[in-house]
Amino acid sequence: MLKQAIAIVTLSIVSSIAAADNFHKTLVPYSLAEKQELALIKASQSMQDNKLQAAIRQLEPLAPRYYNHPKRLQLLATISLKQDKPQVAIDYLLKISKQYQGNSIFVGTLAMAYYNAGLYDLALQNYNILTMQEANNHKWWLGLATSLDAKGAIQHALEAYIKTKSIGNLNVIAAQYVNKRIAELTKVLNS
Repeated sequence: MLKQAIAIVTLSIVSSIAAADNFHKTLVPYSLAEKQELALIKASQSMQDNKLQAAIRQLEPLAPRYYNHPKRLQLLATISLKQDKPQVAIDYLLKISKQYQGNSIFVGTLAMAYYNAGLYDLALQNYNILTMQEANNHKWWLGLATSLDAKGAIQHALEAYIKTKSIGNLNVIAAQYVNKRIAELTKVLNS
């Protein structure tokens, strides 16, 4: 018991693969549900470290009853997006849409997948929901702006880029892109 408690504390503090492995060693006689949760934690950490193949391998052995586990499918969707497979990501996300309908991270991931798949109307629907839910989140406004831009809605895209810029918190590359698109779209509208 003490060994398991130490592993749990270590995992919650460090949240690393090493801690997860230590935790796994103490779980051998414990429940399948705990082992499944550990696999999800390890896969999530691998994905954050950009080790996509390792993350996929860690998700594979989940028991058949956990095959459609929402966390597993959301991780696989995120991995699919990083591998430039937006339709695969959409398929995973639609399987769990009822469980995460109001979750902004889920809706944002789905919006990004729609955008990357060229389904701009669906991306716009989701980004509109997000900008209403979290009006001061620059990521959602940037997603809305780029989706409008991709559809050729110049005036609305310009307004969304300006809103994105006014919120701030952009990294250097995003700020440069937003400033460039504001200048380009302003020029188009003024010509």
